[in-house]
Amino acid sequence: MKHSKRLRMPDQATFMQKASVDFERKFVPRLEEDIDARQSWGYATTCNAVSRYAGGQAGIEACRAVAARMSQLDLALMKKIEPRALSLFASSFGRDPLSTKCRDGAMRIARICQDQMGVLGELGSQNLSLLANGFSKWPEAPDCRKATAAIADEVLRRGVQLTRFTAQELSNLVNGFSKRPNDEGCCQAAAAIANVIVGRSGGPPGSPPLFRRTWRTW
Repeated sequence: MKHSKRLRMPDQATFMQKASVDFERKFVPRLEEDIDARQSWGYATTCNAVSRYAGGQAGIEACRAVAARMSQLDLALMKKIEPRALSLFASSFGRDPLSTKCRDGAMRIARICQDQMGVLGELGSQNLSLLANGFSKWPEAPDCRKATAAIADEVLRRGVQLTRFTAQELSNLVNGFSKRPNDEGCCQAAAAIANVIVGRSGGPPGSPPLFRRTWRTW
């Protein structure tokens, strides 16, 4: 999978779809065993790759198969998944929001993010934003709402570190927070991001409060 980007269409699609079939047949049945052996990152990066457009229906099915198994993992195994891998899994599942398997897999990740407070603190800016973007695909799900609120708290905790986030990372975070316009923590986190954006653009210091006033109308 690391070298798949060297290929161009249609060769890339042919490769990715065959890889998806192999992944589902040979590796997904061993998911629990390999997570127990601390090998979750390989599954996350592969799931992220095959769930993209080039993976086609085979990639979608492989991603759904991973999500279905993940939704059934017990707490001990979930704790062995790398936090950055959880972000990639959530982002991958979010590409298929109508799938109940992907939704259930994302819900399992959301519960871990709520219950294991150290998980979010271990994530870099990119993975934190991917997690928020993944949960945003199920805005009405209680677990996703609570996990998004926890991400907002983490964003606020980081404070000045937000200035090091990229524009895409900030965009992903705001997209997630916008699904919870009545949550005070999400509003505050979005206002903090607005402050960073205004600072980069050289706008007036009064802009962040204006953002907060208009936030609930989104």
